[in-house]
Amino acid sequence: MLQPVRFRRVKVSVTQAGWLYIVVTLLVGAAAVNTANNLLYLVTAGLLAPMALSGLVAFRALRKLEVEVLLPREWFAGQETPVRVGLLNHRRRLPSFLMRVAREEQDVLLVEVPAGGRAHGMLPIVFTRRGRQPLGDLVITSPFPFAFFRRGGVVRLDEDVLVYPQPLLPARELLDGAHGAEIGAGAGRRGVGGDYWGARPYAPGDPLGRVDWKAWGRLGVLTVKEFEEESAPPLRLTLDSVPGPGLEERLSQLTGLILEAERLGRPVGLTLPGEAIAPGRGLAHRERTLRALALFPDAVDGSANAWA
Repeated sequence: MLQPVRFRRVKVSVTQAGWLYIVVTLLVGAAAVNTANNLLYLVTAGLLAPMALSGLVAFRALRKLEVEVLLPREWFAGQETPVRVGLLNHRRRLPSFLMRVAREEQDVLLVEVPAGGRAHGMLPIVFTRRGRQPLGDLVITSPFPFAFFRRGGVVRLDEDVLVYPQPLLPARELLDGAHGAEIGAGAGRRGVGGDYWGARPYAPGDPLGRVDWKAWGRLGVLTVKEFEEESAPPLRLTLDSVPGPGLEERLSQLTGLILEAERLGRPVGLTLPGEAIAPGRGLAHRERTLRALALFPDAVDGSANAWA
């Protein structure tokens, strides 16, 4: 997503180096007034000039910028997700330096955003809740050019993201079909343990128990029997398939089981109040099941404590 950098109000804060510079400038200015020394007046003017120049340059460096956020495909609550954040500089001549992009307690420093170019960095973002969540605000600041002042402001991102429940795995035996798993048909691939697939020529190392001796007696050629691969039974999950105790814990455990089943190549189905998803595999199926868990309401049948 791309969004112009427009500050409602540009905030200016003084850095530690800036306070020291201001104190020195005030002391020299006071000495010039007390002594009426022309040389000290010139020194004071020379100290004030960089502060005025820094303000002019800094405000121009914050103009014609655009923030770019490359959103990841999946977000999980409670997990730190690195997000690629960048700034685009639409000015033709003046680059931007030392641009800090922050969200909450995390930030990323972009040392240089060249004129007519862009710079990117990785900003860790954590969401504590599932469901639709706003990206929130980015604070963009820069101490450029002299690090006496830090100027910038807040950019509110208009995008929101879908956050899946935090993945948690319950007791391991739940993955072995103890809660609603149904035995499925063979996967239709060559392997062991399934229906007869066909025969192929014998190769050194094949087990002798799979040699088709009858075919050898008839044809005089050694062949090996092959069978379909027997797939793991599909896993059918409901809110009652996991121990909980609360609703959010159950949704997190279901999320963990779905991810684990996908890792093992096991079909998984999900049944929730008002929605039933048949067992399946693949990226689209994974997204559908996780989306259903993420958007599951906090209350069921009007009771906020139905699964507590």
